[in-house]
Amino acid sequence: MKSLFSKYKFEILIVLISFLWIEFLNFILQLNIQNMISPDADSYFESAYDLYFFQKGHAYRPIFLALIHGIPFLFGCTNWEVFKACYPINFLFWIGSTVLVFKILCNFLSQKKSFFSAIISIFFIGSSICIFNLYSENIYLFFIVLGFYFLQKYYKTTKFLFLSISLSIFTISMLIKPGAKLLAIFFVLFFVKDILKNYNKKAILFLYGSFFLVLVQCGLLKKQYGDFTISYIDSVTYYNYLGSKAVYLSQGKKLNQLDNPRMDYIFSLPYTETKKVALQDLVNQVRSNKFYFCYAYLSDVYDNTTAGNTSLDYTINIKNTAYFEFSKTFFFVLSKAQNFLLTICGFFLSVYMFFACYKKEPFFSLMSFFVLYTILLSGISCSQGDRFHLPVFSFVLVLIVKFLFDKPKRFSEQLQK
Repeated sequence: MKSLFSKYKFEILIVLISFLWIEFLNFILQLNIQNMISPDADSYFESAYDLYFFQKGHAYRPIFLALIHGIPFLFGCTNWEVFKACYPINFLFWIGSTVLVFKILCNFLSQKKSFFSAIISIFFIGSSICIFNLYSENIYLFFIVLGFYFLQKYYKTTKFLFLSISLSIFTISMLIKPGAKLLAIFFVLFFVKDILKNYNKKAILFLYGSFFLVLVQCGLLKKQYGDFTISYIDSVTYYNYLGSKAVYLSQGKKLNQLDNPRMDYIFSLPYTETKKVALQDLVNQVRSNKFYFCYAYLSDVYDNTTAGNTSLDYTINIKNTAYFEFSKTFFFVLSKAQNFLLTICGFFLSVYMFFACYKKEPFFSLMSFFVLYTILLSGISCSQGDRFHLPVFSFVLVLIVKFLFDKPKRFSEQLQK
């Protein structure tokens, strides 16, 4: 037992610190006794309910995420208990992400430095608060970190097994967040030569298995709604947010989602029509509303960069404690500061690291690409608080630590060789 603790002492400490931190937040913000269902949580619940009871896909939420969210149904939980069970489920994925970040750091830092660096991610307010909501952020974060963990093992050992597992995880991630599909495609294409060289090895089955799951998701939606697609969420999100904001700006108005006729219109259409309408709207805006379309996009990115955690807005002082309002305000402001600093730092550092590492340390270039991809993709929507940028925070932390303690050779030095 003593040898086991000695071997995994840092992982155990991470779990312990994580638990104490979440219980502290839970105590002062009364997070586990809130009775409000957060925005989007209802659709996550619907997807889990439809999958477990009717074996149906959901128009917006993919089956793999629904499979995870619906686990409490296997134990006879009621609908409300499923909403509450998101806490232990998200908590496990959140802790798993932190442990994996520690493991990634250990490959270029001492265990002690890696430990103290990794525990910083525990105190990212947005991710901590999201544990108590039926959201996808912490589950998605875990799978992306897990994908990079195996990708790092591939670069370290050159074993195709690790690459196949990594790419399969990135592929499955689009069944958690549909917005990750372009990311998954990019990674598969980036390693296409390695895939073709090893297409007849048993290890490729991991990748084939992930492709099969994507086909199942698309097949379900084709059967139910008429389109061979992962989700309709991208079309609806674009039309309701970026597209609507561009139109409103061109009319000198401010977008208000509580009074947005475009939202009412898109939701009134059959699902199969939403893609056509959104695509045609995109084409029309690029052709005839370029300036306000670009302005709206930059405005969305700015909004997602400067916003705090919106879940805190819905918390109420159920126990009537004297410190609740101050604590709520403090952590909301802190979440805004973290979002702004980590996004700005992450963007510019990722641009630098992408070019500085792409020859000798492509692992960090690919990590930088993920950070940039996520930040830039957030321009498709707005008014979601810090949720769009939460998945990049842990990776920005890794890049900062890499830059400070194991700085890559400068881009100019590499060009001279």
